[in-house]
Amino acid sequence: MRIKLSDMGLAKKLSNERSSFSTNSMGTIGWQAPEMIAPLANLEKGSTVPLPRITKKVDIFSLGCVIHYVLTKKHPFGEHYERQINSMKGLAQITALDIADPIAADLVRRCVALNSDERSDRASSYICELFLCLM
Repeated sequence: MRIKLSDMGLAKKLSNERSSFSTNSMGTIGWQAPEMIAPLANLEKGSTVPLPRITKKVDIFSLGCVIHYVLTKKHPFGEHYERQINSMKGLAQITALDIADPIAADLVRRCVALNSDERSDRASSYICELFLCLM
């Protein structure tokens, strides 16, 4: 099973006199993995700290957020204005999903772990298991 996520966060409306824009941002605010948020904030303050090595774990984090959103119509880290700080603190709100579907809640929990080393790199097998249970 292959899953493809696409981030259309690069779509920006430009003024008539501009034909391009530049940004240091990677991903959509509120859907980024915690390890991507702090270095970007420091970069905006003028720090020269390099970005962390990007691995598939950042995509696994976003996938967990999307799965939670699809199943509950709520972001696992809260409202738009609180998502980044909650994800950096590991404060996922998965209680509603725990009650509705413990298997899905376990999958999301594995995907959105604060420490990227704890994130499942086998998310696709868990997703197959989840969808088999939903059928």
